[in-house]
Amino acid sequence: MTNKISIYQGDNTTVTWAFSSNGSPVDISDWNCFLTVKRNINDSDTDAIISASVGSGEHSDPTSGSLYFTLGSDETYIMPNTYVYDIQTIDETGSITTVVYDTFNVQKGVTIRQV
Repeated sequence: MTNKISIYQGDNTTVTWAFSSNGSPVDISDWNCFLTVKRNINDSDTDAIISASVGSGEHSDPTSGSLYFTLGSDETYIMPNTYVYDIQTIDETGSITTVVYDTFNVQKGVTIRQV
């Protein structure tokens, strides 16, 4: 299954992920969740191009199992390229899980002015 993300440079965007078990939503209210985008998988987290998190108690719709990372234009105004990303969670028991790893493609848009 592919989980590639493709965005336009400088656009506001939301990266979403849904958690379920046997077809039912998983309550992620007490989870800490991280989105990390890097040039290369071997880069350190401090060298990440995009680093976003949603902490326990900060989720907008946790009982439906929905996770949202909202990225502003300042965060996505990066060099058009293909990067790597993952989403990692730490649940209420402290268990760390990488739930997805794939490519994060940033495309150059036609319009670059800001109104």
